[in-house]
Amino acid sequence: MKQKTIFIILFIFVAVVFFLGYQGEKQKIKENNLLLQGSGYVFLKPNIIENPEQGFSFKMPLSWYLDYEDNILEMSYTKQEYEDCPSVKKGCTISVQVNDQYLEKEKLIQDIEIALKTDKRPDILIEINQAYEILEVSGFKGVKELLFNNSEIGSLYLISVPVFNKNYAFSGFITKDCEKIFENFIKTIKIN
Repeated sequence: MKQKTIFIILFIFVAVVFFLGYQGEKQKIKENNLLLQGSGYVFLKPNIIENPEQGFSFKMPLSWYLDYEDNILEMSYTKQEYEDCPSVKKGCTISVQVNDQYLEKEKLIQDIEIALKTDKRPDILIEINQAYEILEVSGFKGVKELLFNNSEIGSLYLISVPVFNKNYAFSGFITKDCEKIFENFIKTIKIN
C-alpha cells in the first residue's frame, strides 16, 4: 500500500511538472510572437523562427532571449540591455538580418575564390585564410568574415549568403564557450 501511494504521488508530481513545462513553452511562444509582431518573423515552436516573407527559417539556441529593432533580430544568452553589453559579459550574441548587399557579397566570394586559386604569395593567402572562409549554408555558397578578434572578449563573425537578390546576414559575437553554439546555429538555417 505504501509503495502504491508513493507511486501515485510520484506520478502526480511528474504530470504537474510536465504540464507546467508545456504551459511555460506556450507562454514563451506567445511572448516571442508579440515581440516579433510586424517584423515578418514568426516564432513557430519554442526555438524555431521563420520569416516566410524573406523565405528562411532557423533554430534559436534554447533558453536564449530575443530582441528585434531596426530590421535586426538579435538573440543573446542573457536578457540585459545594450548598455550592459551582454555579449561582452556572457560572450554570445547572434544577429539576423536580410539586406540588399547581394552583389557586394557575391563579388567578395568570387574575389576570394579567384585569389585562392591564382595568387601564389604566401602572405596574401595566409591573410585571406585568416579573415575569410567560403562555406555552404542551406545549399547556397556563403562567406564567413572575421571582423574582430580579441582573445579576452571574443570574436565577431559575419556570415553572408547572397541568394535570390537578397543577402542573408548572420553575425555572431562569440567567445570560445559559444563557438559550437554558433556553428550549430548556422547548420539550422533553411533558405527556401
